Amino acid sequence: MYDEVKTHEDEKHFTSKRDDEVVILSFKENLLRNAADLRKRDTLFTYFNQISRDKTVKVIMLNSEYKDAGCEDYKKFYLDASETWDRNDIRRLCNVMNQFILNIVNSSKIFIHVGSGTVISLFMNVGMACDYSIVSENTVFCNPYLDIGMLPKGGGPFFLVNRPCTGKIYEIMLFKKEISARQAVEAGIADLMVSEANLASESLNIAHRFGAIPTSTLVGMKRLVNYRYKDLKEFLDHENAEIFKIVDSSEFSERLKNM
Repeated sequence: MYDEVKTHEDEKHFTSKRDDEVVILSFKENLLRNAADLRKRDTLFTYFNQISRDKTVKVIMLNSEYKDAGCEDYKKFYLDASETWDRNDIRRLCNVMNQFILNIVNSSKIFIHVGSGTVISLFMNVGMACDYSIVSENTVFCNPYLDIGMLPKGGGPFFLVNRPCTGKIYEIMLFKKEISARQAVEAGIADLMVSEANLASESLNIAHRFGAIPTSTLVGMKRLVNYRYKDLKEFLDHENAEIFKIVDSSEFSERLKNM
């Protein structure tokens, strides 16, 4: 029997709490900065692995609300990284995000993404990797990567190809800088839109509905649903290669200099 997962309350970059068979994990800082920081990354992944091993946990809720600086902070992250990082740093960051996405898809736990306020396209992709996604009516998905000419990590086109038509993928990933909660539900990016006041209670209610299902049934259904994602790892590796083409381009370097 595995030890029951403990609640994290003192971490500056994420917090978590336990509600019976549900763990609620909330990110407090820019996810890319956390992934790039070795100590923060190890803390998060150690805890992530602990949750995965805990047989008493059936559902993990990922809360991606990040109010401090939103899109501007992610653009600043790339600007700062362009001055100090080399290719190995970028490769490590891409691989960390790949592993994060693959852990969600391949886990036997049900993952629920909960979005509110401004949500960047990286977390839009994380949300699509999850088994269920809930957003408040005031949620806006923004794409800061368009401003710097970069591709967002996380397999967005891979997940979108299983949802709307091909033209819609380009529209979402390249044409729209902002996507409202209602548009996200219509496009299949999110599954449910609720009021801001009811977001916490409704999300927890759905989590417990999943948690009430027998484990073997829950795991079996997730394996069947996610069978379509059997080529995800190959796609994420290809996504890395396309990102490096942009990083190595003179056009990208010039764009960063002029920002």
